Amino acid sequence: MRVNIRGVLPGDRDEIIRISSRIWEGEDYIPFVFDEWARDDNSFFACAEIDGHIAGFGRYVRIANGYAWLEGLRVDPVYQGYGIGKALTNFFIELGMKECVKSLALSTYIDNRASIHIIEKKGFVKVAEFVYCKAERNYRFFEKEQIHFIENIDACILHTFIKNSSFITSSGSYFPYGWRFINTKFDLKPILEKTNFALGYSKNREITGVACGGEVIKNSGILDIFFIDGTEEAVLNLAKGVLNFLEKYHTIEFMIPVLDGQPIEAINVLKQLKVENYNNYAPDVFVYEKSLLT
Repeated sequence: MRVNIRGVLPGDRDEIIRISSRIWEGEDYIPFVFDEWARDDNSFFACAEIDGHIAGFGRYVRIANGYAWLEGLRVDPVYQGYGIGKALTNFFIELGMKECVKSLALSTYIDNRASIHIIEKKGFVKVAEFVYCKAERNYRFFEKEQIHFIENIDACILHTFIKNSSFITSSGSYFPYGWRFINTKFDLKPILEKTNFALGYSKNREITGVACGGEVIKNSGILDIFFIDGTEEAVLNLAKGVLNFLEKYHTIEFMIPVLDGQPIEAINVLKQLKVENYNNYAPDVFVYEKSLLT
């Protein structure tokens, strides 16, 4: 069967949402972002058709300076085994080459074995590993308490702390923004401007830990923690402070980097606080990148 790839149209919404409802046990984020993706001129939201029926879709995002990101790659379970994922991946690689993109990157979860097989076969190389943890509204593993020594910090302090952190060293210089990961060789300021909060843990007038995050997917009820790092004491108190946001959000998600099997302090803290993870706090989110330079 011939696979035809075209741009997604506003009228495709119902069919795209229907496919999305069959993925991730109905908890896919695509319904929250469809309208934004469909009208964004800085990306290409594509779908793959077979006999006029949408069989899969994905999005190519132009980030900066010859760097592009792939996200939202989905295949209708009905069309598994028809080469839809491969066709979309080939399409986006060719698009990147036409636009003279230097590198193309994406993230994937450990259970996406078929996707991992495709991208590795296409020359994508794993460049960073993260541990995904989440707490939901029913989380009750520590008594709510007044957290001391935490203060709001300005953008300059936040940026400086992040740049010099073990978090960035362990992440291979990739900064998580939800399930998108931005290489810090690019300017982080546009991302940091989107934070809902930036907190510092301060004792004796010294900032020993920082956490920041925001609602990447608007109206989803999910708060993404972009960054949390510092001393054990600082991270413990910052994590508790962040988890108190569950009064406002139904889910809080963390992405914590791991380098050569060595986690940063935040992993031990989240494990201590029993924040949920599905892989025994081992790496389960991988960032892949492919150079398109010839």
